[in-house]
Amino acid sequence: MKRLIVIILLIFVTACASFGTRASDDPLLLLQEASELYGTERDPVRAEELIHEAMALAVGENNLAALAEAYRQYGLFFRSNAVGRFEAHYRKEGFLDEHTTFDKRYDRSLHYLRAAEVLFAKQQRFDSLSEVYLGLAKTYLLMADMPKACEAFDQSILSNAAHRKALAAAAGTPLETPDPQEEYLKTMKQQAGCP
Repeated sequence: MKRLIVIILLIFVTACASFGTRASDDPLLLLQEASELYGTERDPVRAEELIHEAMALAVGENNLAALAEAYRQYGLFFRSNAVGRFEAHYRKEGFLDEHTTFDKRYDRSLHYLRAAEVLFAKQQRFDSLSEVYLGLAKTYLLMADMPKACEAFDQSILSNAAHRKALAAAAGTPLETPDPQEEYLKTMKQQAGCP
């Protein structure tokens, strides 16, 4: 009887451990879940696994849009508060990206964001480019590199403007003003202390 209870408990614990994890063949769904996990600081370890799964799927499918988003998410992951909160784990266990150490995580953030920049630029995804440049600006701020942070804010604003122009041209309508996203980016730039 004791043995049966132990087996039932093991099955229950295993089921609970896997509860909430979604298996998917869609790299964008995996990235969405990863973003939720590191964004809420719940489980950055699982988030990194999901990002790697998404990258592998994107490469296997030759899906450049998904690969670019995976690179962007990985860049954001490395500079996230979740990684900072799990410092002891990452110092002991390391990252799945073997080129990364805890102390060099901001450099790897830049590396992956720049990789995303290249792929989004090829696809002329100006909305995503704006987000990449915003991510770069915030990472440079964490590294106390104000000139590069300010330059990245400017690139984010320019990419957002290019996105808006492309949308207006495609719809055959004039640009709407004011643009809330542009105002947000300008406010972020000003709060950072950029001219």
